[in-house]
Amino acid sequence: MYVILPFVEKAADEVVRTLGAFIASPGDAPHTVDSFRQTFAGVFDGGEDEEYEGEERPSMRERDAVVLLKSLERDRGGLVVDKDVTKSVNKNAAPDERMITAIDHGILELKSAIRNLHMQVDLVQRKIDERTKKASAALQQKRKPVALSNLRARKRLEDLLNRRIGSLRTRDSTHITVKTAAGDVKIMKSYEPSTATLCGILAHPSLARSNVDRTLKALEGARQSERRRARGGQHGAYGR
Repeated sequence: MYVILPFVEKAADEVVRTLGAFIASPGDAPHTVDSFRQTFAGVFDGGEDEEYEGEERPSMRERDAVVLLKSLERDRGGLVVDKDVTKSVNKNAAPDERMITAIDHGILELKSAIRNLHMQVDLVQRKIDERTKKASAALQQKRKPVALSNLRARKRLEDLLNRRIGSLRTRDSTHITVKTAAGDVKIMKSYEPSTATLCGILAHPSLARSNVDRTLKALEGARQSERRRARGGQHGAYGR
């Protein structure tokens, strides 16, 4: 397989630029290879969409995706790939942050479920519209039984649609919660070095409880001595 490096480098630049604008939280970093191919389908042709206006652009060819992912992972260091999952990462990140985790897989599963539910909602809505048209046509033709049959079918579809929308809302809420949690984990990890430093300071022998108590007692003794000297000075002044 021949590779034209300038094309690959240009495509990689476009992916890096897009990911930089797209990723608002750690939950946006993981992709399946298939979703990556769809999201970045146009990077090898400059991203021109006029040809596909009103319809979905075909996914990036598999062999193009293999070359591009390898370039992003090996040459740019901005992506890690594990079988059919990719993840955008900081090339200077610690090794444990350059891994695809169970959280990433969970986020992808939620994304897939949400995408499937959206497709189901669209499909059910189209069927409802079809039943509505058929019922209207039957009424115009004075075919009341046919109209009632279509209206009953539409009612069942509307009930199904409401259930699907309810499931979609639940998945969306869960997705937001998981993404937020992933962000919180990253924030907490950023505090770990400071926490370790603080723990090291607090572990110093001079800050042991016995030493602190001894120091406080010494300070209290010094304060009492100072008070006695002050009172002694006042009595001497009155005596004169």
